[in-house]
Parts: sequence; C-alpha cells; structure tokens
Amino acid sequence: MTGDDVCRVFAQMLPQDELARLCQECGVIERQRKLHLGMLVRALVMSAGTPGGADQADVLRSYLECEVPPVTRAAFDRGFATPLEQGMAALAARALAYAQAPPVDLPGPRSGVKDWSIVDSPTVRVRDALMEDVRGAGAYAALKVHQGLSGGCGAPVRSHCSPAREHDRPPLQIDESWRGDGLLADLASASWARLRACETYEVRFVMRR
Repeated sequence: MTGDDVCRVFAQMLPQDELARLCQECGVIERQRKLHLGMLVRALVMSAGTPGGADQADVLRSYLECEVPPVTRAAFDRGFATPLEQGMAALAARALAYAQAPPVDLPGPRSGVKDWSIVDSPTVRVRDALMEDVRGAGAYAALKVHQGLSGGCGAPVRSHCSPAREHDRPPLQIDESWRGDGLLADLASASWARLRACETYEVRFVMRR
C-alpha cells in the first residue's frame, strides 16, 4: 500500500468525528489540548508493526513526524491510561466491523458453509518486565494470540490473548455461534471433544490428525 492508500483506509475505517466521539465517551479527552487525538491513534496503530513494538518513545517519534503542535514527553505519557485503553478497544471493535463488512466470498471447494475460520495461535514476545503476568515457554515474557481469520472476507473474526506458556487448545470453544461454519485448524487444536462439538453444532472441520 502507498501512503495515500493508508490515509484513505484510515479515513474510511476511523473517521475523525467518530474517533473523537468514541474517545470522548471513554473519557480520553475532556477538553481540547495540544495533543491531537487523531494523530495519536494513527501513530499507535502504525507503530504496532515496527521493530520497536509500539514503545511509547516510538509512538511519540511517529506522532511528532506528523504536522502537529510539539508536546513534551511527560505530557505525551500522561495520555497512556485506562481511558485510552478503553477508547482504543472501542476503536478496534469499529475497525474490525469495517473489515468484516464485505460479503463472504467462498468459491469452489471452500463453499458449503457460511464461512471458514482459519485458527492459529502465533506467539509474540513482549517486555520481560511482564514475565509474571505473561510468561513464555522459557525465561522470557510472551503472549499467545489466538485468532480466527475469515476465509471468506480475509478479516479476523475471533481473537483472544493468553500467556504463551498456556496450551493452544482451551481458548477455542466450539459453540452455537459456530453453527454452519467451517473450522480449519492445526494439530494443537485437535481433540475428540472438539470433534464431538463440531458434530453437535454442524461445523465442518479440516485439521491434522
């Protein structure tokens, strides 16, 4: 994607007026300050995929590269509190709904179900200061991101995070919400109980033996 493409997607997915409304509801902004909320959100999203892993210093550098009034590091850091977390969660839900809006396209051998969910659980290493909360398989901190990707529209449809040391299997629960769908999963998700649940809720499945 070019820079113009990214700007257009952001404008469609997170328009400034809706962004401001959601963040006001969550208490992120109570009155207008020098900090430009729209640019802050964009910097947060764009920095998440950088080698710095969205450290606040990286987010601040990305933010100041935009045409915004300069702010001090202390003033910038004060914004990182519970209201911002809640506001970002609300914005993420809106962005996810936008990504899931296109009609499901399942041609050929993928047809016969409402949609296919491709389930996987990649591990993401995080700061070792978080080791007590999210311990990895070794002497480091890591999260396991359990995600389900729609095969029909190419967007995430399910997600859950857990400490990386925990097994992949428990977060994947086949229930009524899966009825008529398809499940594509690897060996870590295979169990007799899961296959029985798929039969109960009429879920087609493809997984390694």
